[in-house]
Amino acid sequence: IFLAHALFASEVEGALFVSYLGISLGGIQGGFIAVWRFLCLIVAAVLLTMTTAPSRLVAAIKYFLHPLKFLRVPVEDIAVMITLALRMMPALLLQKKKIERAQIARGGGLRRFGLWVRAKYFLSLVLGVLLGTFRRADELALAMEARAYARGERTSAVELKIRQVDYLAILLFCLMIIIFIALNLFLS
Repeated sequence: IFLAHALFASEVEGALFVSYLGISLGGIQGGFIAVWRFLCLIVAAVLLTMTTAPSRLVAAIKYFLHPLKFLRVPVEDIAVMITLALRMMPALLLQKKKIERAQIARGGGLRRFGLWVRAKYFLSLVLGVLLGTFRRADELALAMEARAYARGERTSAVELKIRQVDYLAILLFCLMIIIFIALNLFLS
């Protein structure tokens, strides 16, 4: 992300850092800002998923997406997809660890060899995880079909009720977004 901003910044502002490559201080600054935003997004996602039970997270998503039902958006299906994605993440990490251990047991790994061999091992790791993911998705589809899963309204054990503290959190979040947008417009 950083290199893409540094090398391909459309607007060149500030002094040129490396003129024959077209790298400017503005491009470098934009790269750092993009990486910082991406890292903040990752940290926020990790904190949210680590501190909130998946059932509550899905109930909140259904609650906030409820107005989209009037536009015939399948809110229930989106909630099911998010639930399945959240449940698959730990399984993907376990699959990755298992494949890494198998590669190390065969004398491979990513630390001992040159770039070409590392790329080969990395590709086999990615392919192994993808194939495992497709296999799990197929098993899940068969299980859902066997249990006569049908689209539509679902019941939930978790019912959300918005309290005053929730309204305050939403207000603070919107205020932060407005401040960030104003700062971005002011600094540009």
